[in-house]
Amino acid sequence: MFLIKSIKKKISKIDAIVLSDYNKGTLTKYLIHNIIKIAKKNNVLVTADCKPKNYLFYKNVDILKPNKKEAIEMASIDDIEKAGEKISKDLGADIVITLGGEGVYVFRKNNQRFSIDAVAKKIYDVSGAGDTFLATLTLYLLAKKDLKKAVEIANKASGIVIGKPGVASITKRELE
Repeated sequence: MFLIKSIKKKISKIDAIVLSDYNKGTLTKYLIHNIIKIAKKNNVLVTADCKPKNYLFYKNVDILKPNKKEAIEMASIDDIEKAGEKISKDLGADIVITLGGEGVYVFRKNNQRFSIDAVAKKIYDVSGAGDTFLATLTLYLLAKKDLKKAVEIANKASGIVIGKPGVASITKRELE
């Protein structure tokens, strides 16, 4: 309840909420449902990445970003296109599936879709790539970029991060 009260109190000062669910117990179905409800009521963008076990908790999130393995597990379908369609329909959300070296596949809730090629030149460490992708995607959507442009930039950001050792950050200059 404390987190919900805190979000309600501060929602007018929030532009976006990023939920990164590692299935450790903090993000419960009740909490996620209420966060999305509060955000929707206040026109606040909600993006999320979660473990397959919890994906149905994210109904009405704006964007869910699983990786390929997670998307296939969520949908119980071994075809990425059908999996993306199913997850988007189940959640009423745009689904951005990261495909590692194969790039990114996007399934819009309006049935449009597109893909972006991978940009990584060398892979040193994939730690943090998904979080970097989601944070960058959210930031560029807030900067009023369309989803395709935001995905392209997020893809570039995660490509830069995996070329560095350990969990790494990137700079604006590196993105330019």
